[in-house]
Amino acid sequence: DQNPGTGGVTAGASYADRNASPAHDGRTGRLGGFELERGMWLGELAGGTDLQYVPIVSCEEEHVAEIAATLRMSEGPWPGPAAVEEFAGGHCVAAIHRVGIDTSLDLRWTYFGPTESSWNTHHDRTVSCVVAGDGRPLTEPVIGTPTFRSSSEQRVVSMERR
Repeated sequence: DQNPGTGGVTAGASYADRNASPAHDGRTGRLGGFELERGMWLGELAGGTDLQYVPIVSCEEEHVAEIAATLRMSEGPWPGPAAVEEFAGGHCVAAIHRVGIDTSLDLRWTYFGPTESSWNTHHDRTVSCVVAGDGRPLTEPVIGTPTFRSSSEQRVVSMERR
C-alpha cells in the first residue's frame, strides 16, 4: 500500500546521484509501491488514500509523471500521515533538484508514501518522489539526464506540489 501525496518523521534520506543512471530495469505494468525505482515512467497518477499499484509504462511511451527519487524513512512505530507528509515535503524537492530536472517545463511534484497498514505489515518506509507535468502527456524524460541542470547550476525553479 502506498499513500499518494498525503500524509514520517524525518530520518536518513538517501538521495540518488544525478550522474548515476536510473535504477529502472525496464519493468512495466502495474507495480506495487515497493517496486518503484528512480527513472520509472507513470502512465497515470491516480488519487486515493490506499494505492496498491502504480501503472508503469515503457520509456518509449507517453507518460504523465516520473519517479525522481526513492527515499527511506527511519525505523520505528508508525509516525502518522502528517509525519509522512512532513518527510516528503522536507526531502522530495531537494532530491528532485539533485537528480536534475528539465527547467523548460511546468512541472509539479507529489509523492507516494507508506500507509499505516504498509508500515506495520510490510515494514514499508519508502517515499517515492514523483515529478509530474501540467496535465499534458510527457514524451521525453524530465529528470536525470546530463543535459539537465542540477539545483546548484540552474535558476531557482518553483516546484509546486500537485
